[in-house]
Amino acid sequence: MGFAGFLKEDVAVTILLGPFVDEANGYSLESGLTISSSDVKITKNSGNMLGKDEGSSCQYEGSGMYKCPLGATDTSDVGILNVNVVESGARPVSQTYLVLPANVYDALFGTDKLEVDCIEWKGDPIQNPNAQGVPFVDLGYVHGNVVNNLQSGRFDSYVGAAANAVVGTADSGSATTLVDSERAESQPNHWHGALLRMTSGANAGLARRVSLFNSGTDTLTVSPGFPNAIAAGDTYELLPWGRVDVDEIEGVDATDAINNQVLDVVNTDTFGLPGQEAPGTSVSLVKMISYLYKAWRNKSTQNASEYKLYNHTTETQVDQKATVSDDGATFTRESMESGGA
Repeated sequence: MGFAGFLKEDVAVTILLGPFVDEANGYSLESGLTISSSDVKITKNSGNMLGKDEGSSCQYEGSGMYKCPLGATDTSDVGILNVNVVESGARPVSQTYLVLPANVYDALFGTDKLEVDCIEWKGDPIQNPNAQGVPFVDLGYVHGNVVNNLQSGRFDSYVGAAANAVVGTADSGSATTLVDSERAESQPNHWHGALLRMTSGANAGLARRVSLFNSGTDTLTVSPGFPNAIAAGDTYELLPWGRVDVDEIEGVDATDAINNQVLDVVNTDTFGLPGQEAPGTSVSLVKMISYLYKAWRNKSTQNASEYKLYNHTTETQVDQKATVSDDGATFTRESMESGGA
């Protein structure tokens, strides 16, 4: 009859067999057949034809179709499963199923994820992972250059020279700093994110990322530090990786574009006033300015003991308040607190 569907490996299931039709005319539906377990023959992957292992008979369901239970043994082999019934008075019925591994079946028809085990890369076996779910990578080359050493997840050997490297000689230094008076770049953090590679001295061949450049003191700071202190006379290369000089943004001069954005924030964007709350000690500049404007704009009252600043909408809700006092010599206003306190 053709392909009838997918089954899950090693799982009992009830399938629908049919339609069973009259042997003589080929169209009258047969509803009274007695289909015993031994009448149902199965073959696995074109193997020997055997009776199904599950012992129940098939039961009529309707429209010439019969429910046929299969056991876990019947679905034990992944691949093609043929189910055949030859019953007296009816024409033979043959149905083909594809038995899938449990994980594949659940990934297709359930919520499981399909397991994909990578056995080879480019024809070579992959070594066992050193942690579950993490492939073991033996990194011998980067961009055609030999990697000499790797420590704590970072390269301790520079893996390729850059054509635009800047060279210099240290005047002094430490494990985390290098001072060179020739570093005359005027912009703060000009070398932030660059790679500092020592070419002589105790750290020769090692490279570290520049985390800070102080243009005032001509000092490069690296993180993590080198294993040894940088000494006067040690030579180095600076590789400006990660530094991008932007001349234009969407066709507009970069400086003009940034200025336009700043002017847009200052002149166009709007910000709401703070509500009922205690002003924090560490807030954004926008909120600081908003509090100043609120104190100038909104209704406020003060008597001999309390200052109140009202909400701009209702002008009845006290958003902020503070205790005040006057001893005849000094007027004191305590810190502002929430008006709901």
